[in-house]
Amino acid sequence: MPATHDAQDGKAIETPAMQELFEKLEDAEKGRQHAEKALKRLERAVDTMHIGVTITDLDGTILYTNPADATMHGYAVEELIGENVDLLAAPEHSRLAVEQVLRVRVWEREAVDARKDGTTFPVLLISDVVEGPDGPVAIVTTCGNLTERRRAEQQLIDDALHDPLTGLANRALLIHHLERSLGRARRQKNYLFAVLILNIDRFQVINDSLGHSFGDRLLVSVARRLHACLRPTDAFARLSGDEFAILAEDISKEIGATRVANRMRGLLAAPFIIDGQEVFVSASIGIAVSSNGYTQPDQLLRDANLALRRAKARGESSHEIFDTVMHQNAVTLLQLETDLRRALERREFRTFYQPIVALDTGRVTGMEALVRWEHPSRGLLAPKDFLAVAEETGLIQEIGWWVLREACTQTCKWQSMESVSHPLTLSVNLSRKQFTQPDAVKRIGNILKETGLDAENLMLEMTETAIMNDAEPALRMLSQLKALNVQLHMDDFGTGYASLSFLHRFPIDTLKIDRSFVVDMGTRPGASEIIRTILALAKNLNMRVIAEGIETKEQLTELKDLECDLGQGNYFCRPLEPAAATAFLRDHPPLV
Repeated sequence: MPATHDAQDGKAIETPAMQELFEKLEDAEKGRQHAEKALKRLERAVDTMHIGVTITDLDGTILYTNPADATMHGYAVEELIGENVDLLAAPEHSRLAVEQVLRVRVWEREAVDARKDGTTFPVLLISDVVEGPDGPVAIVTTCGNLTERRRAEQQLIDDALHDPLTGLANRALLIHHLERSLGRARRQKNYLFAVLILNIDRFQVINDSLGHSFGDRLLVSVARRLHACLRPTDAFARLSGDEFAILAEDISKEIGATRVANRMRGLLAAPFIIDGQEVFVSASIGIAVSSNGYTQPDQLLRDANLALRRAKARGESSHEIFDTVMHQNAVTLLQLETDLRRALERREFRTFYQPIVALDTGRVTGMEALVRWEHPSRGLLAPKDFLAVAEETGLIQEIGWWVLREACTQTCKWQSMESVSHPLTLSVNLSRKQFTQPDAVKRIGNILKETGLDAENLMLEMTETAIMNDAEPALRMLSQLKALNVQLHMDDFGTGYASLSFLHRFPIDTLKIDRSFVVDMGTRPGASEIIRTILALAKNLNMRVIAEGIETKEQLTELKDLECDLGQGNYFCRPLEPAAATAFLRDHPPLV
């Protein structure tokens, strides 16, 4: 520690004031050394950071930059010191707006920087003011490369707009394209475009037989083949499952859309070979053309779907162009479905009955139960007006079980009448959905027990198509029904595709000839021969035959000559309400 010197002996004399001063100087030196060490540690930390850091003066001259910032921009640190910071900005961009930074003190923004080689990339910049004793002296800016973030964001967008299996546009992206096309159609009077929705026919069969993995690979192959036939301006999307959509831009009237449909069906005609397995596919196509005055994408998709449903109803590998009648029908069907759901609650259904007659004696042997709907505004509706909707919605099951219970109850009342001297049978149609219901046999047994009708007096009618649609499960179900001791009828025989190899195995009691053959008797060559063949087949299989739809005496005479067992139709009696049917059974003499 410094000191004063004694004049006599030369010794240093330390005063309290000087001692205090010297202590402060020593502390300051230690503080400086400590600050230098801290600054070096900070500099090392900044130098090793992965994020870029630059320090500039208020004119933008680079005073310091860390290696991460220099490397990010393709420079060495030495190349940047003393340069203006705008060297790091992309052309026509400014790296630093000093006035903005000084005003807000901390300024965060996204920008575009440039590398030494001229390539550009997105960055996130955060600038902060360094204050000195007399005000701002420098600006520290951190720089983060946003390239990976932007790539990830773009990937998320792509995933949200594309189908993961095929890579095609999805519904959301298709709607975006449709909005653009609608806008163009509004601006250009003669501009036309069309939406085609394509559905692979019987694709579920391929999935069920060859597996879903095979089905997925087939869909990818279908997408590639179809995509190759489209123009660059057209959009191609996968909507769901085996359903694809094509936006055909700038077409010439409806014929342009038809040509696209025919071209796609032609491409699908060639076989697909996947894992050595050869598969043939066809497609149904629905088309909506922009000339119908659409304003929203969903309207086009809705109408193309309506046209697709019409095409599928026509048969495989066909196309339909939407017209306004389809939409009107769809609205009507929607209202019908709504009304149908309420009809059971409101007890609007009615059972009608039509006699079944032994053609050799004219005696009424039974009644067929038929359902009618007492619609609150449309009046009495026949099955053809609502059963298709009931089938599609699944309501047919509830309606069918209601009819069976009502008819069994009514038949028991008739059998107790004195005028009915023989067991009266009841024929009731069993819908395809009822027939395939797992608890169908149990429900029928319960209804027979509840109503008291003998099982042998119940005749369950199932269409030929419903039975033959899946023959082996149908055989098991028929055997279970037969175990109840009910009689089984195959309805609409001759209109389906019953295989003789299965027919003789089925426990069928009666074949019911479809009315179309009876109506054609005497007017269409071969109709009588078809009936003769059915009668011979039934006789060989020990089955009875009912001819339905008898309208004239001539038809009746010919059927009697052919020795048909039973018949029904308007020639004998139109379907009757329960009270009228009761009167008929009580008062009516034999009919032939």
